[in-house]
Amino acid sequence: MVKTKRIWWVNAVPDEHEWADWKKFGKGKNIQEFFPGQPLINYENTSVGDIVLICLTGDIGEIRHIGKIKEGYHKNNDGDYCITIEAVHTLNTPIQKKSLLGIKELKDAEPFRLGIRQKTLLMLSDNEWKIMRKLILSKNPSVKNILESLEGEKMEQIKENIYELNDQVK
Repeated sequence: MVKTKRIWWVNAVPDEHEWADWKKFGKGKNIQEFFPGQPLINYENTSVGDIVLICLTGDIGEIRHIGKIKEGYHKNNDGDYCITIEAVHTLNTPIQKKSLLGIKELKDAEPFRLGIRQKTLLMLSDNEWKIMRKLILSKNPSVKNILESLEGEKMEQIKENIYELNDQVK
């Protein structure tokens, strides 16, 4: 089965993930396992290269990092199911989740419709991603090349999946 590009919003608990402090990332802390919360099907539907908006929960309440799925739903060395997310960039101007509540085009987005709980991995539609992308770029114009690179990486992964599928059919 060929997976298409997906954009995810992950709610990360600062006490459980060192993503709260970007300065620690130089020591391999930018790659972290994320254990399933709800909805489980979202974890199962991740694929390498999917883009992830990392929202720190609690008092922080902001999208602080942009990342990607490094490894989809899998068993880690301890035998626990998880996904692996790599944070690739910290936003100079984080997006406050409170500021998104008034955007009518986002009112039905999973992060708002399902509620913002800890340990959730929520999918954004193409239209919701366009809105979020535009907002991120309006506050962080220097991230444009990073987003384009992540979007390009994902398209390359999709092409590889299609080639693999074609080889299996032959």
